[in-house]
Amino acid sequence: MEGLSNYLVQCLLHNQIIQEDQEEIYLYGFQVLLNSLITMLWIFLWSCLLGKPFLALVAIVCLTALRQYAGGYHANSYLKCFLISNLSFWMIYQAVIWQVGHRWPMVLVGLSLASTLYLVKVGSTNHPNNPKTKEELEIRSKKTRFYTIVYSMVSFLMLGIGSKYVDIATVIICTQVCTALSVRVIKIKKGDGVE
Repeated sequence: MEGLSNYLVQCLLHNQIIQEDQEEIYLYGFQVLLNSLITMLWIFLWSCLLGKPFLALVAIVCLTALRQYAGGYHANSYLKCFLISNLSFWMIYQAVIWQVGHRWPMVLVGLSLASTLYLVKVGSTNHPNNPKTKEELEIRSKKTRFYTIVYSMVSFLMLGIGSKYVDIATVIICTQVCTALSVRVIKIKKGDGVE
């Protein structure tokens, strides 16, 4: 990734699209963008092989939107991030394959309630790599709470409508649980573990 990112930045510099003092910013941006795209494409291809591409899209959209505002754990290398992301999606797929929503819908309801209450209470968390001002953190907390409540209402509605939508509800709830766990990990690492 670093080589491709560097090549793209050098092209931008050569064509005078960016200035030399912006090189590091663009290099970092391209690395984050390419790493995220590769991870998402890998997960989507993996889900196609499992015959569940739509559920991967639901998981990627829900998890990305919620994690963007809630914050949480960030791995310190691309490989760790890739592995943790894939492990998270593998666990979400396992919940679908095991038909958790069909067999034990009340377990899903309990997980959703627990993660919703936690995320609504905590809101957003600061990460040392990208600290936010108090005002930014408050805006992110409001958005976290909004997405969390909407996800819960949609997933409860889907669980109530019938078996046709239970897998989607399972994915949405599992993304909430993954986000809540990620936020919890970073709070523990920062020493905010006991609330």
